[in-house]
Amino acid sequence: KLARQTVHNFTENLRKNNNVTLVEELIGYSIANLPLNTSGIVTNITSNITDRVDNLLNQLDLSANNTRINDYAPLVIVMNKNRVHDYVQDQQGINLGMVRFTDSVMEALGIYYPVQFTLPIATTLKTFEFTKVFLEQIFNCVAVVMIFLGGMLIYSLLLNDVESKTYEYGMLRSLGMRQYVLIELLLTQAIYFSIPGIALGLLVGWLLYLIIAAVVASYVALPIDISFYYGAILIAIAVGFAMPVVSNIFPIRRALYHTLRDALDVYHQVSAETNVKVTKLEKMGISPWQTLLAVASVFFGFVVYYLVPYSFIYQKYSLFFAIMSGILVGMLFGVSLVATIIQPFIEKVALRMIMWGWDKRSMHDLVRKNLFSHSGRNIKTAVMFTTCLTFVIFVGTVFRLQGHSISELVQLGSGSDILIYASNINSPLPEDDLRNYLNTELNSSVSTVTGFTFYTYDLGDMSLVKEMGLSNLAGYPDVYFRLIGIEENFLKDTYNRFWKTTEVDTAFTYDTINSYPDAIKSLYTNAGQERLPNEKNGIVIPPQIGTAHIKIDGYPAVRAMKPRPANDTYIDYIDIIASEALRVGISIDTDSPISLRFLWNTNSPLQRGAVWLAKARALVARVPSFFYSTYSLTALYSD
Repeated sequence: KLARQTVHNFTENLRKNNNVTLVEELIGYSIANLPLNTSGIVTNITSNITDRVDNLLNQLDLSANNTRINDYAPLVIVMNKNRVHDYVQDQQGINLGMVRFTDSVMEALGIYYPVQFTLPIATTLKTFEFTKVFLEQIFNCVAVVMIFLGGMLIYSLLLNDVESKTYEYGMLRSLGMRQYVLIELLLTQAIYFSIPGIALGLLVGWLLYLIIAAVVASYVALPIDISFYYGAILIAIAVGFAMPVVSNIFPIRRALYHTLRDALDVYHQVSAETNVKVTKLEKMGISPWQTLLAVASVFFGFVVYYLVPYSFIYQKYSLFFAIMSGILVGMLFGVSLVATIIQPFIEKVALRMIMWGWDKRSMHDLVRKNLFSHSGRNIKTAVMFTTCLTFVIFVGTVFRLQGHSISELVQLGSGSDILIYASNINSPLPEDDLRNYLNTELNSSVSTVTGFTFYTYDLGDMSLVKEMGLSNLAGYPDVYFRLIGIEENFLKDTYNRFWKTTEVDTAFTYDTINSYPDAIKSLYTNAGQERLPNEKNGIVIPPQIGTAHIKIDGYPAVRAMKPRPANDTYIDYIDIIASEALRVGISIDTDSPISLRFLWNTNSPLQRGAVWLAKARALVARVPSFFYSTYSLTALYSD
């Protein structure tokens, strides 16, 4: 009843006021162009509207028991019961969770049910994929360095214990203790470090996790899962037991290396040892250091030439950044080892500077011998200190880089301080109203608006457009592309520090933006004036061969490419700015003609299309508000 009354009032208003403007909006055409009087038009339109609404309301009988208003809903929101579990996974886990969820819904509706799924939360989380990968690599680096430092600490403690108890171990061996019993004794002592460390570490980690999880849960409004991830427990136990065992290898060798005579010598000093080892050449066999170097070289070669390209081509970003992080951590340890090599020389220089003067010269030899006797411990301490220091600098730099990268990516993606966009191409922005308002603000003395600009949706977002392709004139390779229209003042009113060209047509004079030519403005000021190298003497239009639609015999007539008139194709071409990735991707540059192929739907079974000639005014590496790339692998989906 309400719908009928609303339509009745609307049509009566049209009849009484003879509202021509509203009629023009309804029919999308000017009244002046129609061979009818306005009263007749109003009568026809109102009658048509009334009849259609009556028919629709008669079909929608809400009083019937078998009618459900939800059946007429254009949008249904469906909640995933396991959404929290799915959304905390990595990107592959999120994708698998969304596939399982949408499959279950389609199985309930029927596989041929006419419905389209949108996943707004999963789509939003995908934008944070690189941020998540960066944080994972930072935490992995922290774990690796902590394991290394823990192993060095246990190694130092056990080695110091072995050196201080050399006499005790010698007495036990002289009383009949077997060597394997001594090994068991040292391993048991190492386990005494592990068990309390594992228990205390898991407890402290769990308590800290509770605090952090409570803070995060209060911010994101999600339930807290206080259970410990079983993988973390297994890793902690494995590392907690493996680290002391590995760190105990050299102390055990040191304990078993001494003869009973050396072990029972209370005046024996490790720093004063002189070892002579005689080995026959025929018994040397394979050199351990050469073998280790060879295996390391093969491993690094495999990583660089196989894993890095594999991870980049197949978009395994976690693996790619893990390799990069591993290289950086390796450089960190390498710097620490280099520091240990030059440490003795630095000690000598520091000793001479400290002991400078006649009154301290007598203490020089005493301090030098003391440094020499503690050289082993000094080296281990220096390695640990240098590793910690370099790691702190490394992590601080990475976090700083991460924060800067996020800020820059957000500014690059938005292109300006404020970005207003229509969420649907069928509901565009009220451009005229926005222009009038913003122009008024620009003329105001108290306004903070310094400029504005508009750009269009991608042409491929239109439901009418079926397919678009971009290629050289040879037609291969033919890649999908995005065609977006921008205004002349685009660079003037956006973050133009992100503007970077790699090649421009040198036949024109350009304004300079951020030290690069303003090729976008040139699209307007020099529109239709570009001449390729083979057109310096004028545009030569080749003869047109055939005018009929192209059909393939023996196949259904599903496509029809109607050639455009030759004059339109070669004279009325399109000036474009393309990505640098297309230079290698499809073999084009500013001196090459480009083919733009369009295919659109019609009411007939045929899909019609046409080809336009385009010329690149510039190739660019960066454009504000768009994500361009110079890698040819990205040419498949370019702007």
